Amino acid sequence: MYKRIEMNHKTLTPRQTSLCICAACAAQGDLQRLKTAIARALEDGATVSELKEVFSQLYAYVGFPRALNALGVLQQQVESLSIESNDERMGKSFTSPHVWSNAEETLRMGTAMQTRLTGGKPFDYAFCPQIDHYLKAHLFGDIFASDILSPNDRELVTVAALSALHGVAPQLAAHKAGAVNMGNSEEQVTELLQLLSSLGLTAADHAAEAQTGAWPKGQPNDAYAQYFKGHSFLAPLAAANLKEGEKPSATFANVTFEPGCRNNWHIHHGAHQILIS
Repeated sequence: MYKRIEMNHKTLTPRQTSLCICAACAAQGDLQRLKTAIARALEDGATVSELKEVFSQLYAYVGFPRALNALGVLQQQVESLSIESNDERMGKSFTSPHVWSNAEETLRMGTAMQTRLTGGKPFDYAFCPQIDHYLKAHLFGDIFASDILSPNDRELVTVAALSALHGVAPQLAAHKAGAVNMGNSEEQVTELLQLLSSLGLTAADHAAEAQTGAWPKGQPNDAYAQYFKGHSFLAPLAAANLKEGEKPSATFANVTFEPGCRNNWHIHHGAHQILIS
C-alpha cells in the first residue's frame, strides 16, 4: 500500500509529487497501490482531468495495457468517491487541441517541443523515420498539445514512470535532463527521485529489491556526495560467516549508482577491494 509520508516539500508541490507517485505506480502495474495513490492525489490538489492526462500520456512510455489499467482504476475511484461532473475535483474539461485538425502544424509544434526538451539540439532518428515521425507528430505534437498539463509537469511524470521501469536507463537519463530543459530545476528532479526511492517506487526498489538480498540499495550517499555527479546510495554489508560478537577485519559496503551518475576520480587510502558490476 502507498504509505502516507509527511515531507518537507522544498521544491515540489504536494500535487506534483502525488501525480508522480501515481505515474510510478501505473508504470509498475501496481494497481492496488495506485488506488490509494489516486485518492491521495485528489486530496493534494490534483484533478481527475490531470490524472486522466497523466495516464493517457504514459501509454507512450509504458504501453497501452498499463495506461488503460490505470485509467480503469481512476474510473473506479471516481465512482467510489461519488465525484460528479460538476465536482471541482474533476478539474478542467478536456477539449481537442485545435492542431489535431492540422497534421502539418502538429508535426511542426511537436518538433519544436522535442527540440526544447533536448536542450535546443534537434533530434532526428534517421535510422527509423517512422518512429521519428511518431515522436515528433504524436508524442510531442498530439499529446503535448493538450493544455491539461504543462510541459514541465509532463516531464516530471515521465521521469517518475521511467524511474519505475527496468532497462530504460538511457531514456531516464535523457528525460531527467529534459525535465530541467522544460523548466523544472535540478533540485526538483533530485527531490522527486529521492521521494520515489523512499517509497520503493524506483526500478531497483521494485519487488522489494532495494533493501533486501545480497546487494541492498541502501540510503542516499549524501556524506560522499562530493565524489559524485548525480546520486548514489550506500548500504553497509555484513559478512555472512561472522560469529556472534565477532568483528570483521575490514568494512564492506555496496554502492548503487543512479542512471547518469558519474564517479569523480578520488583515492581510497589503505587496502581495498572494489567489485564493479
